[in-house]
Amino acid sequence: MSTTALTVELLVIGYQALVWLVLAACLSPLCDKTLLQTMMKDWKELTVVASVVAAYTSGAIMNGVASKIMSPIENKVYKQKPSEMRAAILLHKPEAFVQIMKNFDVPRVLRSTIFNILLIGIFSFIHLFLSNAIYSQLLLVAVLFVLGIAAAAWAWYETTENYYTHLSKAYDQLQKFRKES
Repeated sequence: MSTTALTVELLVIGYQALVWLVLAACLSPLCDKTLLQTMMKDWKELTVVASVVAAYTSGAIMNGVASKIMSPIENKVYKQKPSEMRAAILLHKPEAFVQIMKNFDVPRVLRSTIFNILLIGIFSFIHLFLSNAIYSQLLLVAVLFVLGIAAAAWAWYETTENYYTHLSKAYDQLQKFRKES
């Protein structure tokens, strides 16, 4: 994976995280609409630059947290550690490694999106609840976010399984080739 692609992934994850962080911050009595309006109107250039820095940092943190939380599930999908397979392929067949890494990648964005949607949903629900929303509105928000989480989790699982399948096939072929040599 190129550095640019990794940076973009971390920015996407980070901007998702910034949504729930802003929702959480707006629950504080210190947050008022005039401050937000001033930032978006008078300080928009500074806000944009600061948001990129904040998004990248938040994305790196959220990626690490999601990775740690999801590792027990990933270990059930993986029969052998992907890092060991990647190292063996890189060592013995660098051209195969480049091909695999170019076409198949760990689904970081999807993994983090599961948690970002969950947290956006929780804080959105709290905001709606505090604004005296009716029961049907609260139920609709809850159902939509649960469906979003389920869709992201399903996409993450399928992508993870696809990545592992291709990585393990390349690794198995490498092992077979090494035994024959």
